Amino acid sequence: MTTARREATLTPSEALELHREALVIDSQEPGATSGFLFTDRMREAMAEYVDMGLSRGRVRLLLQAMAVREVQESAAARADYMGLWERAGVNVASATYAGPERPEEAFERSVRSMAEARAIIDALEGELRLVVSADDIERVYRDGRRGIIFDFQDTTPFGSDLSRIDLFYNLGLRVVQLTYNLRNLVELQCLGQGRMMNNIRETQENDYLSKS
Repeated sequence: MTTARREATLTPSEALELHREALVIDSQEPGATSGFLFTDRMREAMAEYVDMGLSRGRVRLLLQAMAVREVQESAAARADYMGLWERAGVNVASATYAGPERPEEAFERSVRSMAEARAIIDALEGELRLVVSADDIERVYRDGRRGIIFDFQDTTPFGSDLSRIDLFYNLGLRVVQLTYNLRNLVELQCLGQGRMMNNIRETQENDYLSKS
C-alpha cells in the first residue's frame, strides 16, 4: 500500500518564515544548560580528564561546571551559547534535571545541576529566562528572548522526603514525570523491570477468586 504524496502548501522560504514567526517550544531538550556549549577550553579539559582516566560520569559533571564558568567569564562563550538557540529557532525549551540516577546521588545531582542552570541564566542577563508559568512563555516570545522550563524525568530526587517537592518548586521546577525506565518509590511498573504491579494484580485476582 502506498500513500499519495500531498503537494506542498508552502515553499521552503515560506516554511522558514513561518517557523521564525511562530512560538516554538521544544518540550524535551535535556541538555539545554548542560550540553549545548563546548568551547575550545572545554575540549582541552576533556582530553586531560580522559588522560587522567576519569569516568565518563565524572567528566560530564566537570564539563557541566566548566560550561557555567565559560558563560560567566567569556563574552564569546555567551554569544556561542545564544547562537545555538537562534539557529535552532526555539523560543522555549524544557530541560531535564532528573533522570534515572542512583537514589543516593539523585538529590544532590539535581540540586547541583539546577543551581548551575540558574547561574547560566543569571550570567546571560535576561537573554535566557526561567519559565515558571504560561504567562512567562508569552512574555519570552513577545520580548524576543529565550526561555527554559525545568523538568524532571524521574521522581528519584524526592526520595522519601516529600518536603523536597516544595524545595525543588522553589528552585523553579514545574514539570515532573513520575518515572523513567527504572523503578522508584513512586512507580513500581516501568520499562525493563520486573512485573511487580502485574504480580500484585494477579495476587488480588486469585485472592478474590478463592473467596468467591
